[in-house]
Amino acid sequence: MQAIQTVYFGEVSFPEACVLHFERGLPGFEHETEFVSISREDCAPLIFLQSVATPKLCFVTVPVLPLCADYTIDLQPHERLALRLPADCAAGIGPDIACLAIVSVSEDGPPTANLMAPLVIHVPAGRAMQIIQDNPAYALRHPIGDSPCS
Repeated sequence: MQAIQTVYFGEVSFPEACVLHFERGLPGFEHETEFVSISREDCAPLIFLQSVATPKLCFVTVPVLPLCADYTIDLQPHERLALRLPADCAAGIGPDIACLAIVSVSEDGPPTANLMAPLVIHVPAGRAMQIIQDNPAYALRHPIGDSPCS
């Protein structure tokens, strides 16, 4: 069992198998390659992605399906390879593939979710990456609580 000290959650313990590996990090945070997900019942459906290396770095995310029930992901061959998806694995959201949108909060509007560039996680492999979706229905700043995407 590993433990890290975080700014927002205090000490967090987790098994090594729960670490999500972002091979190239995230845009703007390329050196941050390992995160652990933290779910709290009082904050559902939010999921916090806490950096293993940096105590003050934590992304607030939300699963995409509550925001857009028919959301689909389109993975390119190099993305499937990076996520270590087996060739016969369908790239649909389900028990093996999670899809999270990063939440942004501003002072002048409602919180929004980035449906254009979700975080795709191959749960069994513990591999994750941010994927750019080429679908005009998926907004960079989709208002949370707004009507579903179409």
